[in-house]
Amino acid sequence: MSRQQQVEKREKSLIETLMVILLVVVLMASFIYYYFKHQAGVSSVGFNALSHSFSAKLTSVHAQWLMEGKPASLVLRTSLAGEGVQTRQQQRIVLNAYGWVDAPPEGQKNVSRCDLIWQQVMDVPMMFLRSPVSSLELRRPVLPQTKDKQRKPAKPSSREKYRQHPGSICRYSLLSGEYFQYHLFNGTVETSAG
Repeated sequence: MSRQQQVEKREKSLIETLMVILLVVVLMASFIYYYFKHQAGVSSVGFNALSHSFSAKLTSVHAQWLMEGKPASLVLRTSLAGEGVQTRQQQRIVLNAYGWVDAPPEGQKNVSRCDLIWQQVMDVPMMFLRSPVSSLELRRPVLPQTKDKQRKPAKPSSREKYRQHPGSICRYSLLSGEYFQYHLFNGTVETSAG
């Protein structure tokens, strides 16, 4: 082989290598583009499925409450099968007067009422796709009714003001803006994208 042919062969080999590298870079760039383009949609669909799971558990607890004669709390017994061993779990669930999952308004030390409700219903940490789920309780104060519209009503104590009230809502949200909210009065779960 002459020197000229060797140089041409090396140039051809170099061009082929550059073309392969360029093709791989273009394919990777398009993959990354489509991955990030659809990531928000996947997150939204997944969080929507999580809200449906939350709602289904609420409905099953409410049905059991009706079947057991409307007690103040229920003990749910579940069986988990795995690797030839069957694990049985018991979980006490606190309910409000309407038969929906609730927690005391005071909650536990450093744990909010809505966090306690999440723990009772989902029985998993407040995480979704490695992103924290935050909770917020929305409440409307209960003011006493007065016949005299001129007179201001007496100021209720903070304990009376925020007792279990039909206006109480727990909102669970992601940093991306998706959220769902649980109405404690009627068990409704509403999903919305923010």
